Amino acid sequence: NKLAEILFIGDNYLDNHRGPGGTISQEVSEGISAEFSCSVGVEAEVVSAEVGFSVTKEFSISDSYEKDLDANQEGMIKSWTYYNKKSFEVWKNPLIGSDEYLTTGYAYRPTGVRFRYFDM
Repeated sequence: NKLAEILFIGDNYLDNHRGPGGTISQEVSEGISAEFSCSVGVEAEVVSAEVGFSVTKEFSISDSYEKDLDANQEGMIKSWTYYNKKSFEVWKNPLIGSDEYLTTGYAYRPTGVRFRYFDM
């Protein structure tokens, strides 16, 4: 079984903070659920065993970021969830005959926070 692990930035927008001048900061402490996707029906317990983590569990992530702004500067901090993305293969195993490859699915484990500063 082939497992590919890559870092993935989710479109799961957590929060944003903005401010004129001074220091702006953002602190994130959230519980984010793991997820999986597959084009055929497969039980979560089977996927969890294959990828090495529970795809139905909520994972705690926390981090913070701050940025010093000039007196007249305005900016904004946004944050997104970082995920580790693992692929898994789904096979049909008949009692008689050869195994048949059906599809590849993906499991996403929340691992951290991605912050980004934007000038305004």
